[in-house]
Amino acid sequence: MGWTADDLKKKGRVEVDGKYVPVKSLVPKGRVEKLPPLNVQRVQGFKPNDEANPVENKKVRNATKSINDEGIKFDSAIERYMYERLKASKIDFQFKVEYLLQEKFRYNGEAVRAIKLTVDFFLPGYNKIIDTKGWANDVAPLKMKLLKWHLYRKDFSPTIELPATKKECDELINRLLYDKK
Repeated sequence: MGWTADDLKKKGRVEVDGKYVPVKSLVPKGRVEKLPPLNVQRVQGFKPNDEANPVENKKVRNATKSINDEGIKFDSAIERYMYERLKASKIDFQFKVEYLLQEKFRYNGEAVRAIKLTVDFFLPGYNKIIDTKGWANDVAPLKMKLLKWHLYRKDFSPTIELPATKKECDELINRLLYDKK
């Protein structure tokens, strides 16, 4: 009876180029340096021995902040692109409109912060909200649901557009300009 692959793996051997060799032979000779211990205090939002407190949500991924000639601050390149296209098309819009999705409150003496969402553009003439999203973070879908709930409760139902690329921004502008209202 011969050796099986599982038997050899149990004996600490792995297959390399068709032969089973000891795992130790694959480790480089000499002194192996130890990695420094992980400093858990440096991880934002994490407290040792507190599994209920997850790592804090990242705001925006791969976003390049910029300021235009008028001194307006943009959170991403796609937001700036949409702003410039709306201006060039002479479409009336409001920039950086904030919605309060949930009031702040106290729960058993603990202060719970309010939940707010700032959308990039509101077009009153088209009853449309535009929020440019290159890379949506993990809370974006939840906040969008809360925004829809907030608008539903206010009996206000604009359409919501979420362009993520320059092409989608251009298509949206074309629809606004050339499609019938």
